Amino acid sequence: MERLTLRITRPAKDTPTAAAKAYDPGLPVAAEERTDGPWATAQNASALVLTLHRIAARKEPVPPRRRA
Repeated sequence: MERLTLRITRPAKDTPTAAAKAYDPGLPVAAEERTDGPWATAQNASALVLTLHRIAARKEPVPPRRRA
């Protein structure tokens, strides 16, 4: 799972979504298509890894909130 995050965040030259929408690869909207899905997936994978490490260490899955 930890390696998955590294693979997800590697830059892609083009994605099926951007290609299907016929975006010019040089346009900002094409860059957005290349990053939005992978970055959201990487964020969720990282959160899952953190949670699994906490559970393995016999801690609460989500750290308690600190009070100000």
